[in-house]
Amino acid sequence: MELNTNQKIEEIKNKLTELYKQNKIIHVSIISGRKKIKSAPSKILGAYTNFICVESEVNKYMESFTINYRDIMIKKIVIDELGN
Repeated sequence: MELNTNQKIEEIKNKLTELYKQNKIIHVSIISGRKKIKSAPSKILGAYTNFICVESEVNKYMESFTINYRDIMIKKIVIDELGN
């Protein structure tokens, strides 16, 4: 049985919240829009209802940005640790 959209988003949110609580480094890839980031080591700064805040090293600079759970679900953004 396939999960519906809300269940998939909730599953992503729960996994990322657990990684946040464990203070784990994640690897983020963004391939849409102006940003082109490939497996950037990132730290989750906060996990919220609809998004997470992360800090990533991009071109030798630290950059903070938000990631919407829906973007992870539709694979605009890939987080290696989720296996998506």
